[in-house]
Amino acid sequence: MSSERIFIPNRGEITKRIARTAKKMGFKVYGLVAKGDLELDYKDYLDDYFVHDEKDQVLLSVSAVIDLAKKFGCKFIHPGYGFLSENPQLSKLCRENRIHFVGPNPRCLSLCGDKKKCKNFARKFLTTVPSIPVKRKTLNLNKINFPVLVKATYGGGGRGIRIVHDVDDLDRAVRESILESKFFGGGEILLEKYLQGVKHIEFQVVRSSKGEFAVLGTRDCTIQRRHQKIIEEAPGCIPESLYKHTCNKIQEMFEKMGYVGVATVEFLYDGESLFFLEVNPRIQVEHTVTEEIFEIDIVETQLLISLKEKLKLPKESKGHSIQLRLNAENSLDFSPSFGRLIELKYPDDCRVDYTYSEGNKINENYDNLIGKIIIKGASREEAIKKAILACFSLRVKGIETNQSLLLRVLTSRKFIENRHATDFLDKFDHATIVNRINKSLSVDLDKTISIVHREDIIEIDLKV
Repeated sequence: MSSERIFIPNRGEITKRIARTAKKMGFKVYGLVAKGDLELDYKDYLDDYFVHDEKDQVLLSVSAVIDLAKKFGCKFIHPGYGFLSENPQLSKLCRENRIHFVGPNPRCLSLCGDKKKCKNFARKFLTTVPSIPVKRKTLNLNKINFPVLVKATYGGGGRGIRIVHDVDDLDRAVRESILESKFFGGGEILLEKYLQGVKHIEFQVVRSSKGEFAVLGTRDCTIQRRHQKIIEEAPGCIPESLYKHTCNKIQEMFEKMGYVGVATVEFLYDGESLFFLEVNPRIQVEHTVTEEIFEIDIVETQLLISLKEKLKLPKESKGHSIQLRLNAENSLDFSPSFGRLIELKYPDDCRVDYTYSEGNKINENYDNLIGKIIIKGASREEAIKKAILACFSLRVKGIETNQSLLLRVLTSRKFIENRHATDFLDKFDHATIVNRINKSLSVDLDKTISIVHREDIIEIDLKV
């Protein structure tokens, strides 16, 4: 048990997630609460907190975070995900102020944060997505074989990424990607071959300063809208031989890098080979599904690494887990929805990590994640059935959400048969089906469900 103090420069569900584990380990927990968040319950998980105005952007200020951590007497900072979680300057200033940064060292953060440099480093160990040279801000159009992916060198959460199908659209995509990348501290771009019909597979990696190393299985994050994940599951489905080979190469890469901490290595999978995308040097939004099948607390693992204590690393996983991201947005065009949650009833019998509760108002200054619904089953089929039931039993009024889109995916033949790819949501007009599902969401249901295939969608018979 630790008697230390820890500062969490974040908000919402991840603040609660970190605080729960930290308190269980004996930490006193301190953090930040935006004025527009004062009605949210994440502040109740903190022993004390600083209230800030959203316009001051304290969550993006390294100096402000360091000053507040020192003010509260904290010797640890856990950045969570987003905001400053991948900022090497925060890690550097933590060291200079004798504060433990719960994450990798500044050098590793700098390498992983620059997608171009990280890709060049990873090429020594892993197959990477083919790149198109970009020099001196000029492009040789004759060398470009469309479609391509324009990607910000610095970025995250799907931001700074554009698919370009022809030369006429290239200039706009480059300008938009550069503009978005400046939010993350960079203004350069990377052009990659856009691989079609692929899955998005990631490996959960753990490495301590004592040399303890583990890969805690894979996750499938293929279901995305605008390059942002909305459904994640574990484990991902790749051959065992490819999994073991990739684990060995990842271990070699992390040892060479001198990486200490928790990380996620992301790939595209074409059914035969894995193509390296990037390393995320932090906890992921979707860490929950790995926790479910390995019965591990990943936040605890991060803190044990920082405390230089022995890790509790499981060797085998059990079952299948699916995470649904409930967002405040329109299911058809993904435009954000703001307002007050007049009614919000999360499903029973499953894990829910949430930011917003019934009666709360969505804060327009931050991302629109309402909560994460995490389901576990003995098999993928069972997990999907439980996820459908959970999604049907969810009750939301007052704002638009992506609930019907989640159901559209869960009831798709391609998803159920695991034949979906990253362009899954781009290949059909699902407006009619979403509208039909919206009407069915008013049905009260029992725990009995049967599934009947009808073309690309399955019909759900519910006992009511």
